[in-house]
Amino acid sequence: MNFIKFVEKVKQMLESSMREDIKITVTSVQKNNGVKLDGLCIMEPEKNISPTIYLNDYYEKYVEGMSLGEIADEVMGIYEKSKIEKSVDVNFFTDFEKAKSKIVYKLINYKKNEDLLACIPYVQYLDLAITFYCILVNEKIGNAVIQINNAHLEMWQVSLEEIYDVAFENTPKLLPYELLSMEQVVKNMFSEEEDLTEMEQIFDFENENAMYVLSNTSKLNGAAAILYPDILKDFAKSCGCDLYILPSSIHEVILVPAKGKGDIEGLNEMVQDVNATQVEPEEVLSDHVYLFDQKSAQVSSAPMEV
Repeated sequence: MNFIKFVEKVKQMLESSMREDIKITVTSVQKNNGVKLDGLCIMEPEKNISPTIYLNDYYEKYVEGMSLGEIADEVMGIYEKSKIEKSVDVNFFTDFEKAKSKIVYKLINYKKNEDLLACIPYVQYLDLAITFYCILVNEKIGNAVIQINNAHLEMWQVSLEEIYDVAFENTPKLLPYELLSMEQVVKNMFSEEEDLTEMEQIFDFENENAMYVLSNTSKLNGAAAILYPDILKDFAKSCGCDLYILPSSIHEVILVPAKGKGDIEGLNEMVQDVNATQVEPEEVLSDHVYLFDQKSAQVSSAPMEV
């Protein structure tokens, strides 16, 4: 069974177990880095928002032996947990004066998103792009987001510069930064003493090239925290040196104090290996290391050793 037939079969199984007034549609969503995901949107009457449940990973599970019935049950469970009880008011989004307090920015890869960037406002930053979205807060769905595109700017009659200024004021306030040592991150992940002891053997926390994870408190699009005023400058000052910036994903970066001569090639290989094996394709930010120069307070691509 190919993927298209698989999606239709899961849709039919869900329709047979749901009320007739619930509408299930197949939808394709263009994600970051040109990744396209396909899934089902389950919409109840008189509600204006519903989660899209992607089926791409489920198809792989089906090929590996998971039954259609098991998959349909899991999809139904996801829907029951994530569905909203009533419509969400999005009328504010038509009025820029009401929407602008919720507009923030994120960082994505420039080259991997050229098609997307043709449709949305952005500012190029090195080989990355600063793009903009609106945070939609709801108790049930949490921080849902609306991507801001060129049509929105036309509707609002505002310029890219205005969106840029609003987002740069809002983002550090709405999404405060969080900077933790790798030691703190690992200890937060492991509560059992034996697990922590094992992790301490893997990570050399006494190494002078300690790593620090920079994100925001929501862990959503947190790599953009490198743009927050004075964050890198103040941290570099406290370390007394420049900083290597490892783009671990669109949600976070890793900061490494650049004490002495760094192995840029080795750090690049680390980033590329993690991207290839640990990071979802739509969450990759970049395949190389950046350098924050303490003297100039500027970020650039880290130069390779000659």
